[in-house]
Amino acid sequence: MRDTRRMKLIFAGCLAAGLAAIHATEAAADGQKGHNHGIIDVHTHPVGKHQSLPHSLMSALKLMNRFGVRRMILSSPPKTDGKNTFDFKHLKAVVGGKKRFAFLGGGGSLNPMLQRHENLADAPADLALEFDRTAQAIVNAGAAGFGEMASLHISLFRGHKYEFQPADHPYLRSLADISARTGLPIDLHMDTVESEIEVPRNLQNNDNPAFFPETLAAFERLLKHNPKSKIVWAHAGSDPIGEMTAELIGGLMDRYENLYASLRIKRSSGRMQNLVFYDDGLDGDWLEVLKRHPDRFVIGTDTFFIPPKVPEDHPLRILGTHNEETLEATVAFLSLLPPDLARKIAHENAIRIYNLGPGKPIRPKTAPIGQKRGKFLSKADIRRVIIGNTLNFAAPSNGKILHVYFADDGSAIIGRAGKSKKIKKKWSINKKGMLCRTYGKKNKKQCTRVKPASAPGKFTLFNKKVNYEATLHQGAKFPN
Repeated sequence: MRDTRRMKLIFAGCLAAGLAAIHATEAAADGQKGHNHGIIDVHTHPVGKHQSLPHSLMSALKLMNRFGVRRMILSSPPKTDGKNTFDFKHLKAVVGGKKRFAFLGGGGSLNPMLQRHENLADAPADLALEFDRTAQAIVNAGAAGFGEMASLHISLFRGHKYEFQPADHPYLRSLADISARTGLPIDLHMDTVESEIEVPRNLQNNDNPAFFPETLAAFERLLKHNPKSKIVWAHAGSDPIGEMTAELIGGLMDRYENLYASLRIKRSSGRMQNLVFYDDGLDGDWLEVLKRHPDRFVIGTDTFFIPPKVPEDHPLRILGTHNEETLEATVAFLSLLPPDLARKIAHENAIRIYNLGPGKPIRPKTAPIGQKRGKFLSKADIRRVIIGNTLNFAAPSNGKILHVYFADDGSAIIGRAGKSKKIKKKWSINKKGMLCRTYGKKNKKQCTRVKPASAPGKFTLFNKKVNYEATLHQGAKFPN
């Protein structure tokens, strides 16, 4: 009963927020603020066994709705064996038919084969054939690309795998040929080392060897191998060693048209180097490269979705601790770019490179950086905003999409997505300033407080038990 009242209050809040958004022009929202560009995030990871994938999708959706991510591409981290892992078949089973998700294949199947034998003379004769057959199965499954594949993968903490195979490994050259034939990109993790170096002190206590091998010569040989392939170099803009510079990436892009890069945006803290974005603005060298190659960069946050059963002290927990911080930094970074460049990096390039449909823009539920959320709406504000308008939201009790029109005569007309029938109930505002709506056969009351959400056109409705958002539409607007 109380939940229903809260829902009603939330509806009202959403209406108010929606009205404010309606008065803001689309040009201002989409043309000047990066957080409204609708991000396509090409590099995200569920973690754990395949049984936990549905939970990962739920966690991902919450994050996507909050930060305006229109689509995510999921992939397995680059595994070294087949234990406790999943790959394209499991991802397809979970993602299939969901317009806001796509998937890569190979992190849990191709990469273990790549990492299995340092000396190919020791590899079974039919392993290369198995690798190619698996790659073709990934294509047939409808994947958006191959990955995450690893050349040099540095261990950042104990339990985080160190991996190395040269980027021009025969299996990666074969995968480049498949990329050229199919148009699917290869998502490649290759930490940059220009010449062999002793492992830096801050990385010595992890699972790394004493020295890191040189990586760039083999990488250039891979890029030259098949110019029609697409190689997306992961984690540009946050480098653990300090050698993945804007100048280096820009120079390679000048020479190789098949090189792309996904940006992992971090704030100016921690051990990452060569950052694109700092709290006081954009790095000038990076901005020059982004402008020089505006069609070659995409967003790849490297967010991790950790199953609830993973113990709190497990090393995997470290991977998922900075998801919100990374997306906040990404939103701030995009907001500082020229509008046309922000659109390309936020989603237009990803659509082209990964052969994705445009999808539906999703407005974020959080405010731009530095914007404060509003106070509770007063009775007068609720009346001014609600009357004559419609709130739509997903009912927290069952997830059904409802549209509630608050009429001048005190009636609340409720329509449900997929249903032509409408239900007539009543709305009111109680002494505490909560928006109430009757529901059910016994016309019980549910009341909620109403507060403008941080994104235009949204309101947060909540009481002690529920907290959700609604979108405001002018007039009586019901689903077809």
